[in-house]
Amino acid sequence: SKHFLPMVPGILLLLQPGADGGEDPPERQAEGERRSASQTMIVQCGLVLPPEDFWVEGTFPEPVFFITLDEAIVQLGKGNHRIRLFRGDEKIQNGMLHLAMADLLPAVFCGATAARIGQFSYRDDPGWMRWGDDQRVFAGLSWELFSGITRQNTIRRLKIEREQLMLAQQKTIDELELETRTCFERVTATMERLTAIQTMIGIASKSYTIARKAFEVGSCTQFDLQNAEMELNRTNLLYNETLYDFHCKVTDFKFLIGRL
Repeated sequence: SKHFLPMVPGILLLLQPGADGGEDPPERQAEGERRSASQTMIVQCGLVLPPEDFWVEGTFPEPVFFITLDEAIVQLGKGNHRIRLFRGDEKIQNGMLHLAMADLLPAVFCGATAARIGQFSYRDDPGWMRWGDDQRVFAGLSWELFSGITRQNTIRRLKIEREQLMLAQQKTIDELELETRTCFERVTATMERLTAIQTMIGIASKSYTIARKAFEVGSCTQFDLQNAEMELNRTNLLYNETLYDFHCKVTDFKFLIGRL
C-alpha cells in the first residue's frame, strides 16, 4: 500500500522506483538524490518504508502574515518560554528574600486554651474521679538576637543573586528582541521576494503563451518553445522554493514569540 504524507506541501512530488540499469550519470545522480530525500523524510516522520512505497503530495498554504513588529515584541514578552522561566525564577528569588528578611523581625504570638481535666486513681479507689476546668490566655514575643549577622549575610547573598538574575533576564530579553527583529525582517523580505517572483511567473507565462502560438504558426522553432517552457517551470519552482522558505521562517518566528 502507498503512504501519503501531506506535511510537505508544494509541487506534486512523486517518488517512484527508478528503472533498472541503462541510466546515464545525470539520471543516476537524480535517482540518488530522490532516494536520499525520501529516506530523510521517512526518518524524520518515523515511517519504516522503502523509497519505492513513498511519495509526498500537497499544496502550500497561502503566504499570510498579519502582525506588526510592535505586536511581536509584546507577544515575545508574554509567550517566550525562556522569558517565562526567568520570571518564575524571579518570583522564587523574591520569595526567598522575603522569608530571609522576615527572620530578622520579632515574632509575636498570642492565644487562648480551654480544657477540662479529669483526675482519677485506680490504685486507692478505682471509682474515684474528679473533673476540673483549665482555661489559659497567653501572649509572647520571640526575637533571635544572636543570629543576626548570619541572617544579614544570607540577605546580602540573596540580594546579589537576585540582581544577577535580573541582569541575566534583561540580557536575554535584549537578545530575544534583536532576534525577533531579525526574524521579522527575514519574513517580510521573503514576502517581498514572493511578490517579485509572482510578477516573473506572469511574464514567463505570457512568454510561453506567445511562443506556443508562434510555434503553431511556424514563426519560432521548437527550441524557442522549449526555452520558454523551461523558464516558466523554473520560475514556478523558484516560487515554491521561496514559499517553502517563507513558511519555515514564519514557523521559526512564531516559535520565538511563543505562538506555537
